[in-house]
Amino acid sequence: MFVMFCVDIGVGVKAWKTQFADDVTLTVSAESPEGAMKKMNDALTEFQIYATAHRLAAETTKTQILFSTSHRKRKEMKGMCCEMAGHELEPSEEIKILGFHVDEQLTGEAQCAAAAKKANSATAAIRRAAKYLREGDRVQLAEALAHPHLEY
Repeated sequence: MFVMFCVDIGVGVKAWKTQFADDVTLTVSAESPEGAMKKMNDALTEFQIYATAHRLAAETTKTQILFSTSHRKRKEMKGMCCEMAGHELEPSEEIKILGFHVDEQLTGEAQCAAAAKKANSATAAIRRAAKYLREGDRVQLAEALAHPHLEY
């Protein structure tokens, strides 16, 4: 039902948008760090205005900022923050979008590390219960609990 109310979000927010249910991703690009910050702050302000006008509450505590740029420019951007509804938003080295971990370099390493951690937790649980399970059952549990994290 949320998507019904947000179909016109493109009218008020000029940044490139991706929307899935109640998750909205705003993307901006610019030649300079200052230009990128200005565009993102403008996009966040436009989104806040849109949300307020449509009686929606944009959750600033769940809002994440990621700078994806060269190592040299990232150093220049150190200490820069965006603002939304009077709250300062600190950039992260890694964010989570629809369950997928994205890092500053867009390498996918963060997703692989998170998947490996989940798979290790599942295999550790199977190992603890191994003495109570037959070998075939252990294999089935590993395929059901650990493998999906690695295949995603």
